[in-house]
Amino acid sequence: PEGSFPAFSWGRDYTFHFTNPDRCLAGTPPENCWNDATHPDGIFRSVKESINVFFYPHLDFVSRRLREVPAAAPAPACAPEERAGAVVLAAAGKLYQIGGVDAKDRISKEVRVYDVAAGTWQAGPDLPVAVTGAQGAVVGEKLYVAGGFTGRRRRRLSGAVQVFDLETGAWHEHDHPLPEPVAEGTATAVGESIYVVSGRRAASRRGRFELSDAVQILDTKSGGWRAGAPASMPAAGASAVAVGPTIYVCGGLDDRGDVSSRTLVYEVASDQWALGPDLHRPAYQATIGRLGDAVKLAGGRGEAGGPPVETVQELLFDRDETGALAPGEWRPALPQAVASADSGAAVLGGTLYVVGGRVRASAVDDAGSPSALVQAFHPQSGWHTCPGTPAFTADTVLNDAGLTQGPKPLAPGARALLIGYHLGASPEEVTITVGGKKAPIIAMGPQVPPEGGDQRIVFQVPESVEAGTAEIELERQGAERQAPPVTVEILPASPGLYFYSFGETREETFLDRGPALACNEDGTLNFADQAAAPDQTVVLLATGLRCADPADLDVWITRANNTGRRKATVLGIKPQEGVVGADQLIVKLPDGGIQFSNNVTVRCQYKHDKESVDSNRVVISIRKEAKRPEKPWPCQYGFVFVFPELLAPAE
Repeated sequence: PEGSFPAFSWGRDYTFHFTNPDRCLAGTPPENCWNDATHPDGIFRSVKESINVFFYPHLDFVSRRLREVPAAAPAPACAPEERAGAVVLAAAGKLYQIGGVDAKDRISKEVRVYDVAAGTWQAGPDLPVAVTGAQGAVVGEKLYVAGGFTGRRRRRLSGAVQVFDLETGAWHEHDHPLPEPVAEGTATAVGESIYVVSGRRAASRRGRFELSDAVQILDTKSGGWRAGAPASMPAAGASAVAVGPTIYVCGGLDDRGDVSSRTLVYEVASDQWALGPDLHRPAYQATIGRLGDAVKLAGGRGEAGGPPVETVQELLFDRDETGALAPGEWRPALPQAVASADSGAAVLGGTLYVVGGRVRASAVDDAGSPSALVQAFHPQSGWHTCPGTPAFTADTVLNDAGLTQGPKPLAPGARALLIGYHLGASPEEVTITVGGKKAPIIAMGPQVPPEGGDQRIVFQVPESVEAGTAEIELERQGAERQAPPVTVEILPASPGLYFYSFGETREETFLDRGPALACNEDGTLNFADQAAAPDQTVVLLATGLRCADPADLDVWITRANNTGRRKATVLGIKPQEGVVGADQLIVKLPDGGIQFSNNVTVRCQYKHDKESVDSNRVVISIRKEAKRPEKPWPCQYGFVFVFPELLAPAE
């Protein structure tokens, strides 16, 4: 049958097992579309038999053309100070980070200049008026910064148009301010004109703001403003980019307070609006840039008040029969290294630079904190961050077993996985503390690939850390600047169930309901060729249960088609010998009261203060009879695929 298959596993002597397909392609003969009724144990065959079995490759194509990859792409340097809400513009081989708010949420008039060739930052002349959330564009040898929030607590709007002349190296205020002051709008240049689109304007009530549908056009040659056709769907925090004589305005926060997935298309020549292709995902406070025949929309927030996301979307353009660039559909692209929102971005030398913005420093605060991080996207080699500073966020400190599908809080004694960039060359030069207490480092991997890849550290949360919130700090010897601490929630227990992730940490469809690391009651490894039977005992490898009372745990067993849920009996919890921070969750499977297919889903639930904390979902194998091959695999065989410290060092 041709269909969509969930998990599979291999056995001895070339045997393999698939669970039944979730669905079959249209036109598949019924006898070829296996299901739980006709094949309760799934597809269980030997490839030595004359059967037509093959694997489709699991590939995500992110480029239409092949290019030679350079040996090493230059890594950017971090900005001198944390900033969010700044305007970032590129001119004459340099990036200009203008205004914004600092780490203490104060509006700044400072300008920082990054010389890309030299890899150095220096201070530029201050703005005449401190602003954040302003709109900016470059025309010729001048940088234009229009509007923005000003004053304490961002309660006032600035109408000033501040101009930096590259020849004189000085700022001045333009003779003609914005006709309608706005902030959190978006701007781009076409020819010698700057288009300021939408944003927030002053409402009738003092200190309040509302959305503006204004399109304000500055002719930089004559110095005058004129009005364009009003935006058909006004928004705040949208992102605009020009492709030839056409402006694309993407996403933003609409008048209902929802994050939009709309792309509005403004034709400069006709002064008309139209709808373009919808974004792959809604985006607000994202950054945008054009790289060749592709537009990249990076980061932002996926929902109002939500945390920054690492999502990157791209819109590819082709030439139509007239030679004009025509857009295709938005599609997902390579994610950012670090999720950010309210950043500034500019394209320089064929590279998209995302500068500063807010990153999630606390698991209990979605707004995020201003960052000094610089992320550079090279089309040939992907995302790179500044090597002088370790980089990670609260969202990249995970339950080591559940990963992104597990519970967000950590627990005393649990294994945790920290994913970041430029964390260090060896455990000897890295120190991690949780709540001020040193955390044992269990395993540490290299950065893969060496330029631009992420790095992973497995550590144990100290058992003496108390429930509540705790700061996690990572200190790398020799770093130019240490990563800011992040705050995580600590619960008495937070269950994660181990499974074979094969190094994957992001892809939800792969991580959800992965094959569990579990031991049968006879000490064999649980998988399709060595299934358990109803009413037998199974040991699930877990973490985050060191301080849990078994009475506070529920373990649920569900058939692969989400029917027939039954509760297993929790017999006990004990530390796994030889594996720091890992726990044995010992359960007795339900009896044969429901018909089990070969693979079933398991989830652990910790009941805490009238609420519950759920583990990730994993899959174990249960058959009517617990048959074994002639030479069964012992349970310890599976450990080396899950616990990196058990692997023999490479010679």
